[in-house]
Amino acid sequence: MTQYERYLSGLDLDGSKEDKATFSLLELKIDDEHFENFQQELNSLMLKYYNKKINIQNIPTRIVAVTIIPKS
Repeated sequence: MTQYERYLSGLDLDGSKEDKATFSLLELKIDDEHFENFQQELNSLMLKYYNKKINIQNIPTRIVAVTIIPKS
């Protein structure tokens, strides 16, 4: 079972009918230099939250996935 399927099953168990998962697609027309800057900024943002040390056990785990296709 995939993580998304487990998530949807969990909605049923919690009695929630609202799927709060999101999918975003963005086409960027930028040169190589700006594209590299974008990737570095995105990486920094993700690391900022990944490296936060939160020791509260009741906080749920969130899964964020990013796919970058350099040329289309």
